[in-house]
Amino acid sequence: MQGHGHAQVFGWIGSFILGIGFYSQPAVGRSAARLQLACFVVWTLGVALRWSTSIYGWHWKILLPVSAGLELAAWLVFYKGASGHKRPQTAQTGAAKAKMPIWMISVLVSTVGFFATLAFNFVECVYLAARGAEPAFPHGLDQRYLVLMGWGCWFQCVGIFSALAAGVSRH
Repeated sequence: MQGHGHAQVFGWIGSFILGIGFYSQPAVGRSAARLQLACFVVWTLGVALRWSTSIYGWHWKILLPVSAGLELAAWLVFYKGASGHKRPQTAQTGAAKAKMPIWMISVLVSTVGFFATLAFNFVECVYLAARGAEPAFPHGLDQRYLVLMGWGCWFQCVGIFSALAAGVSRH
C-alpha cells in the first residue's frame, strides 16, 4: 500500500511541482534543457524504482535507499536550476524589490518542505534497509511522514499557492 501511495503522491504531485517549477523559471538554452531532462529522468526512475521495490520486494534493502537517493538527487537538480532564477528588478532603481510577494513565500516554504520530505524519506529508507524486516515504514513513522508530506509541502504548494494565484488573477 505504501508503494502505491508513494507512486501516487510523488509520481503525480511531485512530478507536477517539479514540472511547474521548471516551467515558471525563465531559463532558456541547452543547459536549462539538460537540467530539466536530467531532473525528469532521475525523478521518474526514483519513483518507479520505489514503486517496484515496495510492490515486489526484489533486493529492497539496496533498491529502497537507492530510489530515495534518486528522488533527493532530482530535487537537487531542480534546486540547481531554481537557484539561478533572479527576482525581477524595479524600473526606477534597478534593485530587487524590497518586499517579497506572499505567493513567493509560499513557494519557498513548500520547496523547503519538499526537501524535508525527501530527506526524511531518504534517511528512513536507509535506516529501514539496515534494520527493517520489510520495505514498509512502521505505522507510527508513516503517519508522521504523511503529516510532514501533507502539511509541510503539498498543502503549502498546491493549496496555498493555488488560492493565492486565484486571488492574484482576479485583481
